[in-house]
Amino acid sequence: MAKFPALPATVDRYVREFLNRLAGRSGNAGDKAVLHSDLAELGLAKEKGQRLSMPATSVSSITDTLEPVNPLELPDNPTTPEALSAAGIMGAIILQWQPASYKGHNHTEVWRTQVDDREQASLVHEANGSRYTDVTGNTTTYYYWIRHVNDIGKVGGYNLFNGISAAGQAGTEQIQAQVKGVIDKSWFTPDWASYADN
Repeated sequence: MAKFPALPATVDRYVREFLNRLAGRSGNAGDKAVLHSDLAELGLAKEKGQRLSMPATSVSSITDTLEPVNPLELPDNPTTPEALSAAGIMGAIILQWQPASYKGHNHTEVWRTQVDDREQASLVHEANGSRYTDVTGNTTTYYYWIRHVNDIGKVGGYNLFNGISAAGQAGTEQIQAQVKGVIDKSWFTPDWASYADN
């Protein structure tokens, strides 16, 4: 590793303190400056030809002397989700959409509200795939929106301005509540009457 030379005694006290901090002779370890040659020696970057030995005045940027060992591949910007559908089943709503095909996709956000107003929607799930079952436990109509997020957290646009709506179908508890007082056990066989008691 390259070392900073000792400073002459004539150097101003504040300048000396600053330079000694950069050289790692005072202050915290994290304050020490990293040289271009340090990066090359650590294998974090590759020297371009013999440019580290060029006069400093002929180099304007670190990219003039070094290049990445493994260039970082950034993910694509998230695309707008397509083909969102919603279908109600007993006590739940199944959502499906076209799988994201852009490079660097991470997950898909699912937003929901009881009115067709995206501004009032709340994030209810982050899906790793292209399907989500929203267990609502009721027959309320909900409106849904989705949007993709890439590996560095960049968020794409919502699938549509208006929500995709669906409602769960009645479960056994809702059916029992609806028929209570309308039919009695005389409508059932003995086996079903016994089941109704439970």
